[in-house]
Amino acid sequence: MCASIDNHQLKILIQDDGQGIDLYKVYQKAKEKGL
Repeated sequence: MCASIDNHQLKILIQDDGQGIDLYKVYQKAKEKGL
C-alpha cells in the first residue's frame, strides 16, 4: 500500500461523509472498497 494514496482516499471519504468525521466508519468504508 502507498500511504499517501491511502490518506488521499480517506480524506475523500471523510469529505463525502455528511455525518462528520468518524474515523472508524471511514476505515470500514475503506476496507469495503478494498483500499
